Amino acid sequence: MKKNINFIVEESENNLRVDILINKREKLISRTRIKNLILKGKLKLNNKEIKNPSKKVLTGDKLSLKIPEPKEASLKPYNYKLE
Repeated sequence: MKKNINFIVEESENNLRVDILINKREKLISRTRIKNLILKGKLKLNNKEIKNPSKKVLTGDKLSLKIPEPKEASLKPYNYKLE
């Protein structure tokens, strides 16, 4: 599913890594998926694109993460002759 996540960092979340913070807020998305999205340039911190999952956030920072539709698997059956 395509989804946009937008939020402002709260005081209790100050100095957390951005990937940990997003995972804390969005339980259904794994940290690995979040990291891959960040590395692909899908995260904006205060309207600036960042590609560092270990970036620390500050209170009041604005986060915007775009989650695109997942790609369909391209697995195709192989026609193999059995004896």
